[in-house]
Amino acid sequence: MKQLEGKTALVTGCNRGIGRGILEAFVTEGASIIACTRAIDDELKESYQQLANRFNVQIYPICMDLSDQESIKQGMKEVTEFKVPIDILVNNAGIAKFRPLVMSKIDDFKEMMQVNLYASVQISQYVIKNMLKQRKGSIINFCSISGMDMNAGNAAYGASKAAIASLTRTMAKELAKTGIRVNAIAPGFVETDMNKQIAADYMETMLQQIALGRIAKPEEVAHVAVFLASDESSYLTGQIIRVDGGI
Repeated sequence: MKQLEGKTALVTGCNRGIGRGILEAFVTEGASIIACTRAIDDELKESYQQLANRFNVQIYPICMDLSDQESIKQGMKEVTEFKVPIDILVNNAGIAKFRPLVMSKIDDFKEMMQVNLYASVQISQYVIKNMLKQRKGSIINFCSISGMDMNAGNAAYGASKAAIASLTRTMAKELAKTGIRVNAIAPGFVETDMNKQIAADYMETMLQQIALGRIAKPEEVAHVAVFLASDESSYLTGQIIRVDGGI
C-alpha cells in the first residue's frame, strides 16, 4: 500500500521548486492535493491533470496570493467548498531577499514576515479547524537553516524562518492531545529559483562546508515531507528536521 493512500494534502507553492517536488512525491504515494499557487495558467492546469490521471488521484488548483490576507481568506473559502477532509498541510511557499541589515528596508521585513510567517499562521488556523473534526492530521512547516545558522545578509529572511521554528514547536505542544502532529523541515541549499539569487562566489564557499559536497534536489526534500506526512512518523511532533547535506 502507498504511504499516503486515500489522504488529502493542502500544499502551498506547488508550481515549482520544493513545492512541485512535494506535489509529485505525494501523488506518487497516493495522496490527492489541494494545490495552492499565486497564479494558475492552462499549462499548469494541464500538468496537474496529467499527474492526477496517471496516479488516479484528485488535484484541486487554488489561486492564492500569500502576500494578501484577503486572497488567503478567499482561497480558504474555496477549499471549504470542496468539503474534503484535509489530512496533511504543507506550508511550503516562501520568499527571500538577501541583504545586509543596514541596506534592508522595513518593507522587506514586512513582506517576508507576511508570506513566510503570517500566511502560514492564517492557513493553519483554517486547516486545524478541519483536522480537529477528524482528531488527527500532520502539519509540515518550512523553516530553513537560515533561521538556525545566522549568516550575514540573512537578517529578514532568517528572522522569518526562525519564527517558523518557534511557531512549529508551539503548535506541536498545543495540538498534541488532539491527534494533530506538527513538524518542520529546514532545508539547506536546494536547486530552486530562490537559490539562484545567491552570488556564485558565496555559493562556492558554502559548497565547501557541505559534507556531501553538493546542493540538494527538490525531490530529496520532498521525500522527508512524505515521511512526516505518513503514519511512519506517528511518534514525531515538534521536530525541526534539517535537510542540509551535513553543513
